[in-house]
Amino acid sequence: MITILMFLALDGHLMVIELLAVTFKTLPIGTLRFDPGAWNLIAHYGSTIFLTGLLLALPMVGTLLIINLAMGILNRVSPQLTVFSVGFPATLSVGLVLLMVVMGDLGQFLSRLLENTLRFMEYLISNMALP
Repeated sequence: MITILMFLALDGHLMVIELLAVTFKTLPIGTLRFDPGAWNLIAHYGSTIFLTGLLLALPMVGTLLIINLAMGILNRVSPQLTVFSVGFPATLSVGLVLLMVVMGDLGQFLSRLLENTLRFMEYLISNMALP
């Protein structure tokens, strides 16, 4: 939801409509052949998509993994202390605090991601047309 709101706030929907209008000039209707190199660009951009998802999730997943590891060690050291009574509130509170910290840089990250993605789409459309 936050990403969609950022997309609309940064006028991404207007950029996508403008990009769609450019495709009618670059790739006229009825063009059935595309440059095969453009398909390689799409496959190569898949690594960028995977890397971006990893960069978004890594702080939260890493921190929560460390907390769960600490709870497992705590359960082994002190069996009479139930992990459920300590682990759930600790994980929840640390997760919320970390989410607040990550939200500070999320706008800039999503802005840069949107700009790079739309720039790639322009590049891809210009390379799809056969010379």
